[in-house]
Amino acid sequence: MEERIDLLIGFFFYGLIPAAIIVILHFRNKMKHKERLAMIEKGLDISTVKNNEDPIYQILMWGLLLSGAGLGSLFGYILSLIYNLDKAVMVPIMAIIFGGIGLILFYKYKK
Repeated sequence: MEERIDLLIGFFFYGLIPAAIIVILHFRNKMKHKERLAMIEKGLDISTVKNNEDPIYQILMWGLLLSGAGLGSLFGYILSLIYNLDKAVMVPIMAIIFGGIGLILFYKYKK
């Protein structure tokens, strides 16, 4: 019974999630392409559509997200050692929580 659950969990994390990300990226690019084609048909200038956001913000966002996830992983590992908790549960949970805190900090900084 446990082998089936492990197989389903592995399929979900290593199969469905990457496939969903690929599908989302594909549709996003498809919609951008349609938007640009519509602009060309109406005679509008495509160069105005460029993303005016400074690339330093992207670097900052990813840096805060990944450093938060790393710090959360470390914190989860230390908590699992101190309180004798399951590492397989604590490390991902704390990584997600601290990564989310990093994204909130980025949002507050950018605002």
